[in-house]
Amino acid sequence: MKNFGKLKNVFNNILAEGVSENDKVKKNIFKSYVKQLKENKILKTQFDVYTRVESLIEENDFKASEKVKRILESINVFNKKDIYKANEKLVKLMGDRDINIEYDNKDLHENISTLIFSSDVDDYVDSLNETIQYTKSNTIKEVVETAGIPNTLFAPMIVDKFNEKYSDLDESTKKAIKTLLEGDNEAKEELFKETVRECLNLINEKLEDAETDLKESLLAAKENLLNRTYDFNKFETDITKVINLKNDLQ
Repeated sequence: MKNFGKLKNVFNNILAEGVSENDKVKKNIFKSYVKQLKENKILKTQFDVYTRVESLIEENDFKASEKVKRILESINVFNKKDIYKANEKLVKLMGDRDINIEYDNKDLHENISTLIFSSDVDDYVDSLNETIQYTKSNTIKEVVETAGIPNTLFAPMIVDKFNEKYSDLDESTKKAIKTLLEGDNEAKEELFKETVRECLNLINEKLEDAETDLKESLLAAKENLLNRTYDFNKFETDITKVINLKNDLQ
């Protein structure tokens, strides 16, 4: 497999599905993918190259061409066979998933792959020209960090994937997923506390007119909420439970 962009797209889909379905298997597959990116210099470099080109904005043809070439320098130091072998590790990790699906930036990824692997001058020039045209029309503005694989690079793409696939989910769940992917510790804690407060308000409203059996259940739920404290390591599990309770109360 030469086109790392296709692989990146598939793993973004796996994470979106894993989060929305609370599928531990898919989440673990994505974690293994991130681990590979951090530990394998070739994969990490490819991730950086594809992401930087995706984010590049340049109206001047000459400058765009030079910037693209400069970005590619970091991956061109590796042997092409070694790049291919590194990518095959990710192919095995994703299992039998279909790689050849339509998605945003598919054409751009094909062009980047050609720029890395092709020895044909005409193909190289054509792909370079198409990549230049992409940078001239690109409006994405994103800060790219190269020292590691920061969550900020994954998040915008994954959130888009999630919104495409699961647009029928309630706003609380969407907000939780966005915070899970993009938010820092402070944002997660605030979301958790806010959702708990909303649940407590709903319970207090229902307690006013609740019959005995229901009142006991509501009081038990209220006590459980009051005893809950934010735990960064359990955020995903805890926020899911609280949101589910909030939806039931509504």
